[in-house]
Amino acid sequence: EVMVSELHDIVFNKCIEVLTGQDCGFDVGWQVSVDDDDVFLKIRLADCDNIKHLASKIEMEVPISTAAYDFQGLSCMQIDPTWGQLWGLNKELPPRAAKHLIYSTLRAQAFRENRDAVLEEVDTAMRLIACGDGAPARELGRQSHKRLIMLAALVAKIEKLHEHHGASSTTALQAQKDQLELVFNQINEEIETDIHESCPRRIEHNRDIQSITDPQEKLNARLERWSKPHAPGIDKFREAELYADFTDLAVMKIMYHVMAGVIDFDKMKEFDLLSGFFAIHKEDQLEKFKASWASVMPWNILQWPGTQWDYPVREYFGEQVAFFFSWLSMLTRQLIIPAIIAIVFRLRLLLFNDWVIRAFEFFYAIIMVVWCALFVSSWKNQTQTNAMLWGMLGHSSFARDLPDHRPELRGSWRETGMRFLHWLIVSAFIIWTLLVAAYMSTFRRWLKEDNHDHINPDIGPLHLEESWLDRAANYAVTINIKIVALLWKILSPRIARLENYRTFQERKDEQVFKNFLVNFIVYYYPFFYLAFLKHWVEGTPPRKCVEDIRTNLLLYFVIHIVTVIAYMAVSLLSRWWSKREERKELAAKGQVATHSHVEDMSKKEPYLSDE
Repeated sequence: EVMVSELHDIVFNKCIEVLTGQDCGFDVGWQVSVDDDDVFLKIRLADCDNIKHLASKIEMEVPISTAAYDFQGLSCMQIDPTWGQLWGLNKELPPRAAKHLIYSTLRAQAFRENRDAVLEEVDTAMRLIACGDGAPARELGRQSHKRLIMLAALVAKIEKLHEHHGASSTTALQAQKDQLELVFNQINEEIETDIHESCPRRIEHNRDIQSITDPQEKLNARLERWSKPHAPGIDKFREAELYADFTDLAVMKIMYHVMAGVIDFDKMKEFDLLSGFFAIHKEDQLEKFKASWASVMPWNILQWPGTQWDYPVREYFGEQVAFFFSWLSMLTRQLIIPAIIAIVFRLRLLLFNDWVIRAFEFFYAIIMVVWCALFVSSWKNQTQTNAMLWGMLGHSSFARDLPDHRPELRGSWRETGMRFLHWLIVSAFIIWTLLVAAYMSTFRRWLKEDNHDHINPDIGPLHLEESWLDRAANYAVTINIKIVALLWKILSPRIARLENYRTFQERKDEQVFKNFLVNFIVYYYPFFYLAFLKHWVEGTPPRKCVEDIRTNLLLYFVIHIVTVIAYMAVSLLSRWWSKREERKELAAKGQVATHSHVEDMSKKEPYLSDE
């Protein structure tokens, strides 16, 4: 027999062997917790060559670098500027949507060989200019995919000669400078006469270069046009690579994909060989977020909900989180106009009679319907823009096979039974919500009746007033929403894991459909009843129905905020208490406990996805 501790050691050593082996090539290290009850295996992928090798192996899609676009004389598609960028409030340039390609080491090497060959042509042309022959340089300037490189080399050489012109100017240097400027002007004249469609970054100046009559002034304007930051320098071309540099997010995706192919984390958790698996936060990046995007200071809370945080959030937290916050920012922006109109309409109560008030309400309802349609359309466009910027077009991160999928159970009675059970639970949650709403409706009708002899509203020494009972019914509806939603979030994902879906995408699609059915009834039916059915079922006046739905919505939001804050407080208190107990235990042994950043993260609540 093997002891549990021995089994843990065997598995631990085997994991190190696999992760550092040929299939992975990761760097590993480990750290023991302060109370010696946990061992943290730290994994890192830092070798650039290995990153490229693994990206090519898993056929990962990587964006083309901006330098590669410039090197080929192509324009990288750029997103339309925002209003803030047009008005000068946002100084950042609109992002460029680079094409994503499957990473290939052979393709990257072919690009480098072509780059070196083109640069050799440019260097040869520069040497011939020094000898008085500018024809090869002019020929390169006529080729759209080599024009930028030739111009960058000419600008760099001319600027260098300008620096030495005053100190040690000689006849030979002046002749070389004149020849360079001549070739540079000739290439520019051809460009300005007939600009090629693929010429990148046509910079608009406040004056037309062709209208300048002074030769030296025209030369200076052209040099400014093709110098940094308006155009890339020759150094950028010499270091150009086909693919953009791998970000931390891309490296983590590579690591997770590779590790998922050699280690079954779910099985390790099932046999209590692994307690958790998480990425370590970067403290410096977190501090930047805390000081701006995630800050609770009033000036940061009231910052404009634009798109300025979409890219940083995506690069750190990934696309799934970034899409949510992009949607939240857009919703906040789009709600500004309806909010202003609502404030204006609210003033109608002080100025107009009932007939005009009803007309205002009718027109406001039409405005909100139009707003909803415009918001949905705008969000679809924003989704496509984000997907294009982040390389998510036609791509799903959940399309890979599930590790717990069992092919032998496909079509079996067990698989069919679990899926049927899931739908039974969906039906049970929906029926329960409808029954609760019906009971509360009956209870409110009873409160309006004159004869209450069959029910005693007294509980011990307490006498329950009818108004209090009516408010209690409102609380009961909200509490039912919170409890049923919590139970659904606990039960549904657990059952979905037993339904034997082949891919993450299949399971996610089924979960989205079931979540919509349950959440639509659980969250919205009570308010739908108050808005559209209560008047006909209970005979309540329309004004009272509007007041009831306002009260219930306000009550729901207040309780929701309180429960979220309470959950966060309990989570923080639980983590603090755990660390406190460990410190006390070690203090009794005469030791001082210092929790590392890794151990502190292990005690935090895991991020729950929308699966």
